[in-house]
Amino acid sequence: MKNKIFPNICLSAMVFYSTLTFAQSTATKVLNGEWEMGFNRKYTQKVSVPSIASDPKKITGETLWYKKVVQLPKGNWKAITLQLKGARFRPELYVNGKLIGQKEGGMAPVFFELENENAKPGKTMVIEIALASLKNIPETDASYIPQSDQWRSNVSFRIMG
Repeated sequence: MKNKIFPNICLSAMVFYSTLTFAQSTATKVLNGEWEMGFNRKYTQKVSVPSIASDPKKITGETLWYKKVVQLPKGNWKAITLQLKGARFRPELYVNGKLIGQKEGGMAPVFFELENENAKPGKTMVIEIALASLKNIPETDASYIPQSDQWRSNVSFRIMG
């Protein structure tokens, strides 16, 4: 996996690895490539995913958002599962603007079943991932990173069925 460094006004270091896997047909769609990124759901730039965005000295109080439009493959598959690996900063998952779920922080993988009306063969979905600002995470949350001169973290994003 190739990583590119993007210094941004960000909350954390992030690495996205993205694929779609579909139940029944065991097909996988890799979502690596271009994603839109911005703060507070205002997408102001395009970034390559997987990517690393880090600058702990420029932490803001804003939520960091990633967005990608995904064309689902045709076929007989019946379900999609989204797996976030290491989505550390209270990830929220939205499909076509609808909140699917949210998780507490930490580095353990989390799964979301995509039961949206557009999660069907041949349909198009808009996937959005929101990551909380490090300033808004309490010290008791597994996502919390103490202030230091260097730290490492990652968010992996994978859809599988």
